[in-house]
Amino acid sequence: MRWPFGYGLSYTSFTYTDLKVENGQASVTITNTGDMPGAEIAQLYVQPPQDGIHRPIHELKSFWKIFLQPGESRIVSFPLDDRYFAVWQDGWRVPEGDYTLCVGPNSRELPLTCALHIAGEALSVPAWQKNSWYETCQDTPDQALLEATMGRKYTPVVPKKGAFTMDNTVEEMKDSSLVMRIMYKAVENTVAKGFGGKKDYGNPDFRMMMASIAGSPLRSMQISGGMKGGVMPSLLEMANGHFLTGIVRMMRG
Repeated sequence: MRWPFGYGLSYTSFTYTDLKVENGQASVTITNTGDMPGAEIAQLYVQPPQDGIHRPIHELKSFWKIFLQPGESRIVSFPLDDRYFAVWQDGWRVPEGDYTLCVGPNSRELPLTCALHIAGEALSVPAWQKNSWYETCQDTPDQALLEATMGRKYTPVVPKKGAFTMDNTVEEMKDSSLVMRIMYKAVENTVAKGFGGKKDYGNPDFRMMMASIAGSPLRSMQISGGMKGGVMPSLLEMANGHFLTGIVRMMRG
């Protein structure tokens, strides 16, 4: 990864000091140590115990954006919620153990830490976890492992014509809708203009652009494209086989 999660550039610099945990919240003092005013996003991560149930090394749990003048300091507080420490095991439950709170500007730069013991529950390690991909990170996780973690069979939801919604994508609908096939081609041609007119699916940047547009829900396309409210719902009516209804709705705006 070229940049760590949460990373951002600034015209100034900030220091983090005096991390405290009391009265159900963590607080830290942030100071603008540069010569320019600027904004900083302070991030709170939690490192859970690594001696039982498999969990990430640390997880982002809260963040605050503040604006500081040169030399200005401010205390930022993070209320500590039980869910910050919980796992899902027949409901949200908090494993007992030693946790570490980490505060800083991004996932790799966490200058302040504080140990915290949580008096939660003694939870058993799931039977499926031992020597699984989640412990070894070897090979590729398969559907059987997914079903074991879910505790049930995985049943994929296949979008069907007549039941499409604004949460479906052009990619999902194009095989059963002429309107969406035309729309997919329009997106493809538009994206290709940025690649010398070539529809190059061997290019990861081209695939990413197609996925971010044709693979987005219609409601997202409507918002990001700045379209009038009735355009996408009208196209959706057509995709569901209600062509005349869609035309009328389009004309009414």
